[in-house]
Amino acid sequence: VKPFHKRVADVVLNAGVLLEMHDCGVCQDFIDDWLEIGVTSWNPAQPQNDLVGIKQKYGRKLILAGGWDSQGPESFPEYDDDMLLEKLKEYTDKMAPGGGFVWMAMVNGNRGDPLLQHKMDLIGKFYEDYARDWYQTH
Repeated sequence: VKPFHKRVADVVLNAGVLLEMHDCGVCQDFIDDWLEIGVTSWNPAQPQNDLVGIKQKYGRKLILAGGWDSQGPESFPEYDDDMLLEKLKEYTDKMAPGGGFVWMAMVNGNRGDPLLQHKMDLIGKFYEDYARDWYQTH
């Protein structure tokens, strides 16, 4: 599979486009291969992987887009607002140090659900008030 991915990656890179790998689940064993073919970003970097260890090992060689637990209780509309805000702070403070991180928190559910919209508004406000300017305030 890697030689095929490398051929496709070369076309993309030769066009001047940055290459992002979309790979869900526990994938950290593939990172060296991704970097070798020219990948610069991984989406969604899921928390089942050792994301802090990955950041320490690779630094800014690999952008981690994600890191939010989109399958845990904090990603459901019924989750307590105060607990969600605490999880968002924990997530940001864990993933942001050192850069190379794209913030991507969300809640699962029916888009028409007012409770889901409330949670997404809460997440948006948290991002604006805390996460967006994290590098300027820490």
